[in-house]
Amino acid sequence: MVKNKQIVKLFHIPIYDYFVWVKFGGTQESFIKFVASKLGCRVAEHNIESIGLLSTVEGIADHCMWFREIDPDASTIAHEVFHSVCHVMKHRGVWPLTKENEEAFAYLIGSFMGQIVLEIKKPIKKKETK
Repeated sequence: MVKNKQIVKLFHIPIYDYFVWVKFGGTQESFIKFVASKLGCRVAEHNIESIGLLSTVEGIADHCMWFREIDPDASTIAHEVFHSVCHVMKHRGVWPLTKENEEAFAYLIGSFMGQIVLEIKKPIKKKETK
């Protein structure tokens, strides 16, 4: 685990024109401040490893996630991605999850998981100071 590092990334899921802010690392308090600044809403404090937050604020992001670890395990990522994908599908009219539409869910989960895994595998760049 890498300590005291943070990555903040806005992911775009083009097929559904869906945006997700994902913050890796940092504290829960810093995530709550981040959500307030990006989405204009509050998060109840919880002592947990990750948070997924759905937003109704148009034009900024549809969803926001925080992972306590900068390199979360696959099961934690999958858990939050599944919630996010369900939210996308509900709001894009592909709901409920059925045998007939499960491939669309599986594709979107795989695509989003792939984006997140690529992001956390990138080397961490130090911020330049002036």
